[in-house]
Amino acid sequence: MYEPTVFEGQTFSLDNNPFVATHLRDVDVALTLTSGEETTEFACRHVRGANDARGFSCVDSPPSDILLINPESMRYTRASIGGWTFYSALPESGGDSLFIEYGTCRRN
Repeated sequence: MYEPTVFEGQTFSLDNNPFVATHLRDVDVALTLTSGEETTEFACRHVRGANDARGFSCVDSPPSDILLINPESMRYTRASIGGWTFYSALPESGGDSLFIEYGTCRRN
């Protein structure tokens, strides 16, 4: 049975982390995502999207969250598999869930 759920997105920040990138294999960029007091490191690789747009596909370790980001348009899609793994999920969330968040980042 499928039960759709709407959740409240949270503000987060992304920072380039060249130190982490130099210590990982097959990584083009490393990003640190900070949301409230939670911090996650993402390892990113170059990907090609629609209309040949270049961007990054990023995963945490072990992989449960994915972040797709276009550095030119600053549009992103963020997803998490399993209700208990996503920052915005309530503690009672669980089961086989897929949470998706998307939007446009602002440069600071």
